[in-house]
Amino acid sequence: MRIKVRLIGVLKRACRKDEFQVDLDEGLSLRDVILKLIENERVLENLILDPELKDPRPNTIILINGREMNVLKGLETEIKNGDEITIIPVIHGGYKTLSGNILKPSGTSQRESKDRYKRVRFASVNLIGVEGRGKS
Repeated sequence: MRIKVRLIGVLKRACRKDEFQVDLDEGLSLRDVILKLIENERVLENLILDPELKDPRPNTIILINGREMNVLKGLETEIKNGDEITIIPVIHGGYKTLSGNILKPSGTSQRESKDRYKRVRFASVNLIGVEGRGKS
């Protein structure tokens, strides 16, 4: 069977490609596919897998045909010919402003010096997979 794998963020940069086709045996689970993917792209191992559990890190979202794996059968979801797997690392830096510019700190923490941050009037921040605690 042939599937499509899409990588987002640091995974894309690490592999130097954002998507590719993978030929695999029929009847594999998502877990099997991830392990095969890492065999072919060793640079992904520490980025995707928890070193102790050998399962995907909790800060990684994995979609199968646009659906989060946990609404299916998790890592035991059977992958079929033509499926598209998207792997999204949740943690990344910077803020994208409405103008499309990236806002990043310039080497010190905000507590040390607010002046070292580029200032914008409006910024949009997309948070994916963040569990809220208390009031915002």
